[in-house]
Amino acid sequence: MPKSVDHAERRAELARAVWRVVRRAGVDGASVRATAREAGWSAGTVQHYFSTQAEMLVFAMEAISTESARRLDAIEADADLDAQAAVLAAVEFLAPLEPDARVAAELWVAFLARVVVDDRIRAVHARDAAALAGECSKLVGTLVRPVDEATVELEAARLHALLDGLTIAAVTEPERMPPERVRQVLRHHVASLVATGGGHDAAPA
Repeated sequence: MPKSVDHAERRAELARAVWRVVRRAGVDGASVRATAREAGWSAGTVQHYFSTQAEMLVFAMEAISTESARRLDAIEADADLDAQAAVLAAVEFLAPLEPDARVAAELWVAFLARVVVDDRIRAVHARDAAALAGECSKLVGTLVRPVDEATVELEAARLHALLDGLTIAAVTEPERMPPERVRQVLRHHVASLVATGGGHDAAPA
C-alpha cells in the first residue's frame, strides 16, 4: 500500500464494493474475499480495515445510513415541493424503490435475524430505528395541522410500521410487492395523512 493513504476514502470504496457484491450475490455472498475482488484489492488489504464479514457489513450499513440521511435532508430542503409532495418524496426515498435503497433493505432484512444474538448489530438496528421513528414524527407533523400530539404520535408509529412492513415484503416477496405497488400504497397513505390533518398547507393528491 502507498505510504500516504486516505483511509476514509478507502473505507468508502469498500462500502461501495460491499453494496455491489450484495446486489449481485446477496448478503451471504459478501465475504471479505469477494469484497476484495470487487474492490480490486488483496484480501489482506481488506482485512486491514475489517477482520470479519460481520464487521464489514456493519460498516456498510452505517455508510448507507449516513448517505441516506444526507440525501433525505436534501429532499426535505427542496423549496419547490409543497408539504404533501415533500412528505411523499421522503417516504418514497425511505422505501426500497431505487437500487441503493434496495441493497440497504436487503442488508437490513438479513440483519434482523442477527439482532437478537449480536450486540453490535443490535446497537446499529436500534439507532437506525430511532432515527426512522424521529423522521416519521417529523413528516407526519408537517401534514397533521393543527398539530395534535397524540394523533401525530399514533400516525408516526403507523407510518414507521408501514415502511418496515413494505420493506420486508418488497425484499422477501417482490412479486407481490413490486415497486409500483409500494408507491401506490405510500401515496394512498400520505393522502390519508392529509385528510387526517384537514388538508392544511398541502396540495391535493
